[in-house]
Amino acid sequence: MSRRKQPSPVRSIALLLTLGLVAGTAAGLPFWIPAAPSPQLESPGLTPARAAPHRPKSVRKPEPGLQPLIDEFVRALPADFGTIGIAIKNLRTGETGSHNANRVFEAASLYKLGVMLALFEAVEAGDVDLDSPITIPEWAVNASDWSVYYAGDVVVGWEALDAMITLSDNPTALVFMQMLGVDRINRVLEAYGLESTHVDWWEPTTTPADVMKLLELMEAGRAVSPAASARMRATLLRQRDDRRIPAGLPPGTPVAHKTGTLPGVAHDAGIIYLPAGPVVLVAMTEDLSDYLAGEAAISELARLVAEHFASGG
Repeated sequence: MSRRKQPSPVRSIALLLTLGLVAGTAAGLPFWIPAAPSPQLESPGLTPARAAPHRPKSVRKPEPGLQPLIDEFVRALPADFGTIGIAIKNLRTGETGSHNANRVFEAASLYKLGVMLALFEAVEAGDVDLDSPITIPEWAVNASDWSVYYAGDVVVGWEALDAMITLSDNPTALVFMQMLGVDRINRVLEAYGLESTHVDWWEPTTTPADVMKLLELMEAGRAVSPAASARMRATLLRQRDDRRIPAGLPPGTPVAHKTGTLPGVAHDAGIIYLPAGPVVLVAMTEDLSDYLAGEAAISELARLVAEHFASGG
């Protein structure tokens, strides 16, 4: 039996190379061009499947100002809410915001702020002594739908002032109006630039802007005198009705404020003593379809304002 001749090693290698070239050509690769190297990534260490896509840098939206906050608050109110007027000022930074600030509203019990201002002016002038007793007359009680006192009750003038502001007592306000005269009260208001505020026996009126101006004068010590301003603020800090502005604030936040209430009307106006500084907030409403919704709206506005200034607004 003859032995098969083994091919030489050189021929074997040539044969393998030839087979490889044929396979490469069949796959569509020209045998004279080496395979291209894999492209290098711009971010080293990432595989093509994990390469991060190119994105523009994120832009942080600026904090909205006070005015946009008020505008958005008003837009969010129900269509049948009624009418609201707003005037707000940060007394430390001077930032302001408003809505219907110059609209004339029925003042409700906010007129008592004007009575208090004129009363302190008369005390400074020596025309009124609030250390003297006052007898509550029957006519004043009969003319009022809310009274702390009975006809014939005798109270010291300072106590009567406190009841007029902190409890919104009506007979004491009427007594002071008779004592001073409405003409004198309105002259004092005009002297302080409160030209849209008018006190009378039937329907006193004012604007959010005027009320804000008066509270700003009190905080600055320019309402009658620094001592009178301080005493007026102290009286407002004792306000008993805390269902509106204070209800929207962190517990314990001091607020020197005065409310006003009539059918379809809910007002609150005050100086809020926030860590960021004192802020005057005046909210006045009319034609409310839902009175409780009106109170809740004022509380919500106070909450938004406090949060705005707490965040550095």
